[in-house]
Amino acid sequence: MAQYKLQLWPGYEATIGRYEDNILLCAEISTKVMRQETVLDFLNQCAADRNRNKDWMMNFIRGVVGTTVMTKYNNETYRIDDIDENSDPTSEFSKKDGSKITYIQYYKENWNLTIRTTRQPMLISKNKRSIRRFGEEDTLIYLVPELCVMTGLNDAMRNNFKLMKDMAIHTRVNPKGRMERLTNFSNRLIKTPDSVNELKRWNLTLSNKLVELTGRTLPPEPIQSRTNGYNGGEEADWTKNLRSLPMFTSAIMKHWVILAPRDCCREVDLFAQTLVKTAQGMNFTLPKPSIVPMNDGKANTFLSNLEQVINVSNPAFILCVIPSARGDIYSLIKRKLCIDRAVPSQVVLLKNVQKNDLSICTKIAIQINCKLGGAPWLVTIPKKGMMIVGFDVCHDSQRKNISFGALVATMNDFHTSYFSCVEPHQSGEELSVNFATAITKALAKYRAKNGSLPTSIIVYRDGVGEGQISHVHKTEVKLLQTACEQAYGPKSVPFAFVIVTKRISARFFAPSKRGMENPRPGTIIDTVVTDPTKYDFFLVSQHVRQGTVTPTHYQVIEDTLGLPPDIMQRLTFKLTHMYYNWSGTVRVPAPCQLAHKLAFLTGQTLRHAPHTGLDELLYFL
Repeated sequence: MAQYKLQLWPGYEATIGRYEDNILLCAEISTKVMRQETVLDFLNQCAADRNRNKDWMMNFIRGVVGTTVMTKYNNETYRIDDIDENSDPTSEFSKKDGSKITYIQYYKENWNLTIRTTRQPMLISKNKRSIRRFGEEDTLIYLVPELCVMTGLNDAMRNNFKLMKDMAIHTRVNPKGRMERLTNFSNRLIKTPDSVNELKRWNLTLSNKLVELTGRTLPPEPIQSRTNGYNGGEEADWTKNLRSLPMFTSAIMKHWVILAPRDCCREVDLFAQTLVKTAQGMNFTLPKPSIVPMNDGKANTFLSNLEQVINVSNPAFILCVIPSARGDIYSLIKRKLCIDRAVPSQVVLLKNVQKNDLSICTKIAIQINCKLGGAPWLVTIPKKGMMIVGFDVCHDSQRKNISFGALVATMNDFHTSYFSCVEPHQSGEELSVNFATAITKALAKYRAKNGSLPTSIIVYRDGVGEGQISHVHKTEVKLLQTACEQAYGPKSVPFAFVIVTKRISARFFAPSKRGMENPRPGTIIDTVVTDPTKYDFFLVSQHVRQGTVTPTHYQVIEDTLGLPPDIMQRLTFKLTHMYYNWSGTVRVPAPCQLAHKLAFLTGQTLRHAPHTGLDELLYFL
């Protein structure tokens, strides 16, 4: 992809493990994104902006720390943990024999490489392998930016629609193509002498066929509006039904405001008329908004007008029309309305307002209703008195030692009313304590709204790596038990704690008259490729129109609730229908997706816990 200065390196990820009936090889196609720019190139780009941006070095640090680079001379990859602004290639380090040498001399003598720029800060990578093997302190590896190629995509690239579309041509492989490539990979392992000898050494043989197994497909879930029921069919998509049916519950709003630059107020007025009419068709009454014209679309102009509007009219909702997708304006608006002044809000790009499109207005009307406490639809969940919790974590975008844990919990039997809270933490222990505190807050809110505590709890915990599950079980689950005992007394409450894993290598293919295809939404796999020592299952909940669908892995690590596995699986599938930003199923249960959305907004944009006045609203949709 030369036009984007990117290279795509195709490869495979493979692991061997013990499964239900046998030892299996789990293989998946993998693509490494390599940029044709060095870290020094990126440094120079940031430095070129120094006259306009005094924080250019901080922008460089944010853009590099946490990323992975590859060294040109030996194709090794390193995660960058820090930047040392006080050292450069002319700095000296000690060799094994105790003698001193500069980085410039070292690379010339050992790699015959000439470092041309002497003024560049050194990159630091912590060699964590030394900790695992020998229990030593971190070994710091110093790297020269000029010799390091950047990998992966940055935010600007991810937001480049054409780039991502062009990349998808190479990375989104349909089921037939994926099966062919995986079979070819297996055949290579079988026929390559080195791999054959290695397999013999372990007394292993490798089949050249993919594993066949029997799964189950759950029936499509009926979606309930205020007056009618409908379903999304085999594709689990009910977009076409949205505008013609009333929302399940509609919020009441008496006064709301639109802020927009003065020169586009005519277009904003037409958009507002379409939005009000569209909402009315879904039985959601939106009064005509007050449109506040601003002199321009600058960040400070928005801030001053927001403050004035709130002080004068105290609107129930504010919609801001911004000229372009500038992150700084979006961040300032959200920080003002989510931290300083608890007002639900929506930020809309001017280009979307100018389209005056019915589908855009439909989505915005649904978001406004949800952010004010309404619910566009639901699926029936028979069990009463249950509180379903989602929890996820996101790192602070600027402070590398700070992360935010977000909890979202359902507050009624329809699972359409929510409570949310966010807490910052600096360590795993602090995270666990904050999780228990958040559970206590959710239980108190549930009792305040319903007059009694929930009779059962299910926690869907996202953001946990395989190596962290044992720690989560020993800390978060234990503290959850303690929090429940404090709230309920000796009898406590039955609960289930479920680890949700999205980043997995397993893929499944379903035979049809047209050949191999993606499994339908609602497909359950709980045999052959699951772990015999664990209570786990795979669920395909989404329909994808391009590429191969990725299942989600669920592992129940604690269960005193005692739901039969098929009921737990069915409940999990039902909850994937309840994320109101999408009129179809999503990859994880709605409380889990909402927790991710809240954690991401807090870590990347707010960088501070939101105002508690918003904790009963889905303001973060």
